[in-house]
Amino acid sequence: MSINASLSEIATKAQQTPRWTFAGPSGALSGACWHHVPVHGVEVMTDDNVIVFHTGGGTRVRRFDERGRLVANGSRIHSISIMPAGLRSIWDIDDPSDVLHLYVPAALIERSARQRGLDRAPLLAAWFAHDDPWLAGLFQMIRAEMPAQSDGAATTLLLDEVGASIARHLIEHACADAAPTCIARPRGGLRPSALQRVLDAMRANPADAHRIADLSASVAMNDDHFIRAFRESVGVAPHRYLLALRMERAQRLLAERPEMPVSEVSVSCGYSSAAHFAAQFRRATGAAPGAWRRGRGTKTASSSQ
Repeated sequence: MSINASLSEIATKAQQTPRWTFAGPSGALSGACWHHVPVHGVEVMTDDNVIVFHTGGGTRVRRFDERGRLVANGSRIHSISIMPAGLRSIWDIDDPSDVLHLYVPAALIERSARQRGLDRAPLLAAWFAHDDPWLAGLFQMIRAEMPAQSDGAATTLLLDEVGASIARHLIEHACADAAPTCIARPRGGLRPSALQRVLDAMRANPADAHRIADLSASVAMNDDHFIRAFRESVGVAPHRYLLALRMERAQRLLAERPEMPVSEVSVSCGYSSAAHFAAQFRRATGAAPGAWRRGRGTKTASSSQ
């Protein structure tokens, strides 16, 4: 089952559609924001691990096992629940409630486990209304960031970063079996030659769909260590650096290619639409692309006189 299929299954069972969704390439992390209406006896089983963050609304939620036995009763705002892949569960929701889902493919957990030297990916615990400040903080970031992110390559890198971090956290803190709860994490930034290799790859074409897996493999690191090392070396996460590269390229094209339509600048820099490009450009510079270009032209003309 693909991530989209997991989302579709939950939508079908709940007889509703999410408020908004986000997704990377096939097999990557994805998610959805839901406003659940009262439902009873909704049976769910997906091939993805579903991490649920209760953001608001009612807390009268009950969880039953596949035989219909009550196993948990009463959620809490800002708590975390987990629906492990392949585990059937039945849900009652008495009042309207708001939740944010992350759909974490089993392959992400398996990749993270292998990179940590584990023989197999551990089974996740079926949390219900669990306190996990780290995951709660991650969900808050996603809720703030994702609705504004729709620009292809940078969003893919962001989802890769979140996926690597959440896989590591789940292995360390949310295992149902005897997997290690504390795994040594290498420290330090990238070697200068490795850093240059990664930066050259990203600078060559900021519009490319760079993947964390490819960048980390190019310097022989696991994904999670690469993200931390990159941030330590550069000062920002890979997706933030890519956003800056794309904005730098857009400004250069606007300034040096006055005949190039703004829409073409948007496409050449990898933005999903001219409207999204304009919004991101205004956020970065305080002006719309066309106005910024005209201002640059005025300054150039004045300086030449």
